[in-house]
Amino acid sequence: MVNPLRRLDRLQQRWRALAFPFAVVHRLVNKGLLAVYCADAKVRRQREMRAAARRLIALGGPEGRLVYLSSWLYRRMSPGEIRESRRSEERQRPTGSHDS
Repeated sequence: MVNPLRRLDRLQQRWRALAFPFAVVHRLVNKGLLAVYCADAKVRRQREMRAAARRLIALGGPEGRLVYLSSWLYRRMSPGEIRESRRSEERQRPTGSHDS
């Protein structure tokens, strides 16, 4: 059972957060900041980090997923990311194999 004083404290905190100027933007930045980092190629290359990144993105809710998807698409479309992903694919490909 939740303590009524604790529940009241939570409600007051939420009220203060809503009263803060541009509260929606601040919450979006707060939830999405980790999502931006999780969209990085360095995270995709590490299996353990990918699992942790999925959990963090899920904790961010719909806003976190939106920021993650936007960051991921932006990075996928940028020329530097394309070159980096090709290099990492070449490093992972065994020597002597051909994709035809």
